Amino acid sequence: MRPLKLTMTAFGPYAGTEVIDFEKLGASGLYLITGDTGAGKTTIFDAITYALYGEASGPNREASMLRTKYADEFAEAGVELVFLYNGQQYRVARKMERLRRKLRGEGATSAPAEAELELPDGRNVKKDVTREITEILGVNRDQFCQIAMIAQGDFLKILLEETKDRRVHFRKIFRTQVYQQFQDELKAEAQKAENERKTLGSNMLIHLKRIACPANDPLEIEAEKARQGETLTEQAAALTEKILAQDTELSGKIGEEEQALNDRIGELDRLIGKAESQKKAKDDREAALKALEEKKAEQETLNAALEAQKALEPETERKAALAAGLGEELKEYDALEERKKEFRRIGKEQAGRQARIGEQKAARDSLREGIAQLKEEQKRLQEAGKESAVQAQREERARNERKDLEALRASLADLDRKQERFLKAQKAYEAEKERSAEARARAVSLRGLFNDEQAGILAEKLTEGEPCPVCGSVHHPHKAAKSEHAPDEAAVKAAEEAAAAAQEKENDASSAANELKGIADNARAGAADAAERLLGIRDAEKTAEALEKRLEENGKELKALEAAREEENRRAARLAELDALIPRKEKELEDGSGQLNAAEQEYAAGNARKESLEKEIAEKAGKMRYPDKAAAEAAKKQLETEILQRKAALQNARDAKQACDDGIASLSGQIRQADELLKEDEVEDPEAKKADRDELKRQREETNRRREEVALRIRTNRDVLENIGRTSEKMAALERKCQWMTALSDTANGTLKGKQRVMFETWIQMAFFDRILRRANVHLMQMSGNKYELRRRENPEKNVGQSGLDLDVTDHTNGSVRSVKSLSGGESFIASLSLALGLSEEIQTSAGGIRLDTMFVDEGFGSLDEETLQQAMRALNSLSESNRLIGIISHVAELRRAIDRQIVVRKVRTGGSTVDPIVL
Repeated sequence: MRPLKLTMTAFGPYAGTEVIDFEKLGASGLYLITGDTGAGKTTIFDAITYALYGEASGPNREASMLRTKYADEFAEAGVELVFLYNGQQYRVARKMERLRRKLRGEGATSAPAEAELELPDGRNVKKDVTREITEILGVNRDQFCQIAMIAQGDFLKILLEETKDRRVHFRKIFRTQVYQQFQDELKAEAQKAENERKTLGSNMLIHLKRIACPANDPLEIEAEKARQGETLTEQAAALTEKILAQDTELSGKIGEEEQALNDRIGELDRLIGKAESQKKAKDDREAALKALEEKKAEQETLNAALEAQKALEPETERKAALAAGLGEELKEYDALEERKKEFRRIGKEQAGRQARIGEQKAARDSLREGIAQLKEEQKRLQEAGKESAVQAQREERARNERKDLEALRASLADLDRKQERFLKAQKAYEAEKERSAEARARAVSLRGLFNDEQAGILAEKLTEGEPCPVCGSVHHPHKAAKSEHAPDEAAVKAAEEAAAAAQEKENDASSAANELKGIADNARAGAADAAERLLGIRDAEKTAEALEKRLEENGKELKALEAAREEENRRAARLAELDALIPRKEKELEDGSGQLNAAEQEYAAGNARKESLEKEIAEKAGKMRYPDKAAAEAAKKQLETEILQRKAALQNARDAKQACDDGIASLSGQIRQADELLKEDEVEDPEAKKADRDELKRQREETNRRREEVALRIRTNRDVLENIGRTSEKMAALERKCQWMTALSDTANGTLKGKQRVMFETWIQMAFFDRILRRANVHLMQMSGNKYELRRRENPEKNVGQSGLDLDVTDHTNGSVRSVKSLSGGESFIASLSLALGLSEEIQTSAGGIRLDTMFVDEGFGSLDEETLQQAMRALNSLSESNRLIGIISHVAELRRAIDRQIVVRKVRTGGSTVDPIVL
């Protein structure tokens, strides 16, 4: 992929539209992207990445951050890129999400981001543009950035970091997360197996604590040891089986005792029951004989009452026939009442119809009058809305002027702040200048005093018998004396260093003041230009007053224009409303007239039906025996009540007689049953038998308690044995699993004792790393003059911490191998550059052999000496052969002199940046 033309609009620091024609750079070789710090050099690569993938190149720059802050909020921002791939030309354009003014009314709304890809065959793609680009280039956004952009700071970090940190970087680059997840899952599974093993051990102790043994049994001591876990599991199981066998035998004996007691208690219960039955039979026979006599007397009375009720049955049947006749007559009363209801209903309906007819006539007349008024209003508004477009243009001009005026006001305020910062910087410079002069004077003075005292300083070092370094004499009768306040050399050097530092501060303060003066002058010139354009004056003193006056005039003009626009819009809206309303009202009038005619016809038909019903009601009323239905119903109800009362009295008499007959039969049966029971032998001393039975029941309860205790121990110990067996099997299987799972986890996670600590993921990454280093060393040997070669450290000195990705460098001048951290700044740069180039080439190969015909190298050249810089340039030049174009992003002066093809990015005084034409 090679870019041909890049167009940026309101993108990053570029306020306007900037066009970069990459075709002027040629098809291969080096070119330089240079300019002020922060001007937007790296933004050019961001723009290419955003055009292709809709994202910036760096992880810390989101797409939403790329919109410029220097353009109007409604300005359209975006990027267009024309590029060549496999000999075919593509064009991709993206627009950022932005604000736009509403098409109707005031305010703003959000316009969504857009993307368009033009294919070589002329087709346009507007959906899933990023997916299409990825398929065309064969790499996603992350791979493209790793291949096309070499950021020295990032690769210097990778060069110097240790295995644990390098593994994290390679995980993202080579997508080895799956191997890390595999390691973690193995470790988690091993820990899970170990936790399960411990849980089963705890469960086993819980089961052993439940071993039940009879109190004072000889086996209790062994059972307690088993409960405390002091014996082997097999011994505890054998002990439990022994106790279980004992209790099983005991349970059988207790069952035999219990059965014998039940048999004896059952015999006593039978004898006691028989005695109680005989006593009850005597008492019941006496009571039944007495009740039988009373029932026979009652039976005669009830027979007489029943015969009296039977004699009334003929009269009851006559009354029933009379009541049935009245039932048929009541139906006629119902029919007459229905006719009366219908007559009353029609009367109410006719009254309602008459009222509605009156309302419809009034509504028709009112609607006719309203339509006439609406047509008159429509005629008055025929010209409404024709001046709307002209008024909108006037209002737009006034609004634009107000924005310019407010921008001028902000510029004047910003000018005051910049002027104030310049004055402060100027004062700071004057203070630093004064301190620098004082420091220089002190250094000069101390240097003079030090030079004047050199003879005395030399005399201090003379020793009798040793030659003088000046005259050669070995005798020193008259040594020069050093002044008491003479400075030493250290004091002089300290003063001179202080003077140099003060001079540097003076220079920095001067540069800062000059820079702020330039900023203030640029702001003043910009404000003056705007004032002349908007107000027609350049006098700075008059600008503020004239500006406020014009703002006030503009505000009044805007209010008047807005009021006129609103009134015109209201009139136009009313005209449109009338155009739609009048036809609806006319249709409503037509429909209402038809409804009125239908209502008058319905009213006439109702009157005819009402007269017919009135005649029919009078004829039926003359034929009835009772004045109304209520009187007929009262007579029928009285007859029915008498009939029911007579039938009920007859039935009650029958029921009473039958109940009396049943009572006599029952009492006779009870007497016969008691006679049969009393014929048997009488049971002797039932109270003594009850006492014997109670004692036997107490013995049975004690036996039951003992049986339940034994049964509970048997159930508990059987459960314990079952759980011991089941848990033992699980523990044995889990123990085997723990052994091989732990060994596998330690191997994958690089924690095997006595072995090199290499994780499975690291082992995978080592293969990638070796391939990268082979490619990187081709470039490093060239850039270092065959001096250095990178190598992965295979045998760490100590098996402490993770290893496998640590990096050393071989120095071929002396054959030594040392850490890459020992390289100098310039050496580290070319090593990291080589590593980045090796990674880029490896990613291209692993992505299917795709090739990008363009590459960017970002900064880092400032740390190189002249010779190393030339070697790096030669290496990059060799890479640019065979139709590859490499852009170096840097502000290093040596590169500006060495590379004649340049893209120069400059800051402009009004804010933002611009791209100057390419220098060839």
